[in-house]
Amino acid sequence: MFKVREFSNRLVDDWLKVWGDQAARFPEFLAPVTRQVMETQILGNFLFDPAGLLIAYEDDEPIGVIHAAFGPNADGTDLSHQVGILYPPVIRSDIAVRRGEVARALIEAAENYLRGRGSRRWYAGGYGNSSPFYTGLYGWTNPVGVCDEDTETIEILRQMGYRDDRVSRRFRMVWPPSRVSITPKIQEASNHVTISRFARQSEPSWWESNIYRNFESEEWNVFFRDGLNDDPIAGAVFRQMTRTCSPRGEIEQKESRFILDYIAVVETRLRRGIASLLLIFALADLERTYGRFTVDTVVGTDDAPLASFLRANGFLEVGTVSSFRKVVS
Repeated sequence: MFKVREFSNRLVDDWLKVWGDQAARFPEFLAPVTRQVMETQILGNFLFDPAGLLIAYEDDEPIGVIHAAFGPNADGTDLSHQVGILYPPVIRSDIAVRRGEVARALIEAAENYLRGRGSRRWYAGGYGNSSPFYTGLYGWTNPVGVCDEDTETIEILRQMGYRDDRVSRRFRMVWPPSRVSITPKIQEASNHVTISRFARQSEPSWWESNIYRNFESEEWNVFFRDGLNDDPIAGAVFRQMTRTCSPRGEIEQKESRFILDYIAVVETRLRRGIASLLLIFALADLERTYGRFTVDTVVGTDDAPLASFLRANGFLEVGTVSSFRKVVS
């Protein structure tokens, strides 16, 4: 028989044992986590409630974990119990025969936690920037769903009343590439604009300051050279992940990792090579500081233009993730 326990500080090593087993099995999707990383990004997060972090045991041996939490209110100034976030269960690979049984028990325990706090609308797999934990650790980006390779969890969620919510594509690029293509359109754009890099100036919301508390953000803006308008016509934000994954160098990484948080151009300047120029400039700028690095980002399947832009500029689609929702009375 197995049982599910609420987290306490003495169970840190048990959680790490389960996560580490699966991170070694799925390194392209789960980032390695040390005790220090867990303490800074999860346990040290102001939003953390130990009752929502659950561990399954069999004969006092940890075999699975799950985390349930809550999203922000509408303006990102406080926590809201209206929306529950249920991260996918992580279960050790050496109990393959009973994985489904363990997953169901963990999901039910997580649902009980959310229900007990008054939540009636749940999102399984994370909910992008509304996800309070695991940014950069689950999918190497903002958690937006269950990895489609985890077919068993997806089937269990559907059996337990969750409905498909949205599907996102995962894109990745390793920089520098063997060759950078500068098209005539990009060259023409470079003759008319200036690109500036700075530490992000905008004041983060209370919510954003919590979920990105261990990240450094870099921002680039594009301006016309004529000086007639001080407003940027394009911008991009990258979030530096290396410190999050290894704040004290406990995990040797061959390269830094970044999240491409967004890249956008004002509507009147689309399809003029500005976005491609901005992306190349920002990546080359980062290379001067960090050398070789990897960039990850996620795009909804309903955003075909952005997906096409990423492919055209050297990103590879490495998988999809699916989120699920459940509303209870």
